Amino acid sequence: MVMCIPGVLTRDELEFLRASLAESEFFDGKLTAGSLGQHAKDNLQLKRSDNTAKSLEATVAAALGRNAAFVRAALPEAVTPPMFNRYESGMKYDRHVDSPLLLNNQLRADLSATIFLSEPDSYDGGDLCIETDMGKEEIKLTAGEAILYPAGMMHWVAPVTRGVRLAAVVWIQSLVRDHTMRRVLHDLKLVMERLGQTDPESDTTQTLSHAYVNLVRLVVEL
Repeated sequence: MVMCIPGVLTRDELEFLRASLAESEFFDGKLTAGSLGQHAKDNLQLKRSDNTAKSLEATVAAALGRNAAFVRAALPEAVTPPMFNRYESGMKYDRHVDSPLLLNNQLRADLSATIFLSEPDSYDGGDLCIETDMGKEEIKLTAGEAILYPAGMMHWVAPVTRGVRLAAVVWIQSLVRDHTMRRVLHDLKLVMERLGQTDPESDTTQTLSHAYVNLVRLVVEL
């Protein structure tokens, strides 16, 4: 499931992040790539030791945590600290699959999420390309929106040809490992929420709620 998550960051949060990143120190992204990925990765990353890094990470983490669409789709058990990437003209990230284990093998990367920080008309190129069963998707979202997708999907960032592309990336270990079951739960939860807004006391709403919570109880891994 590849899903757009709108409205992750507010305008004030975007302005804070972009202003802070403009004054922050970045390093060669190849230094955090695995041995197989170093040839593919050509970008810059924010140093976590930078004085502003913690406040930037906290801003993105809080925004994701309060976003109902993200929580519904990802069912997060754990989320990595955001990685802030900068792509200048000529930079790219070739076709690759993300590592299955992160944070010293303490987190299983079920899902990846890219939060776009640059307005799409401020740079050319730089599309996030994802190979799906339906073919290649080319994604370039409005600043503040996020794209959520299985971390095992082949993907890449097309070369930037003008401007600067800023983004934050996180990886998620979900409470539900299976992508198909997670999608079923997402759809049931969405319908349940809509019914709850229009007819919360109906037998249909109550039955669906009963089925949903028991299905969660059956498939969640803790």
